[in-house]
Amino acid sequence: MQRLRDMGIGTGVHYRAVHLQPYYRERFGYRPEDFPAAYRISERTVSLPLSAGLSDEDVEDVIRAVGRACGSF
Repeated sequence: MQRLRDMGIGTGVHYRAVHLQPYYRERFGYRPEDFPAAYRISERTVSLPLSAGLSDEDVEDVIRAVGRACGSF
């Protein structure tokens, strides 16, 4: 996320594993390691810019930045 931010691409974390949500942690005492697959996925999922208002150039900027951040381009 920091690499993308450094390239001017805003990201967010919007999909946290359910067992990591405060209600479930507090109510049931869940810990990240209780559901390791959900935790791993949750830690690696980010939201990228998504809007009908993005221009084709904006979309290309996001694609290039993700490629660079992931070491693909």
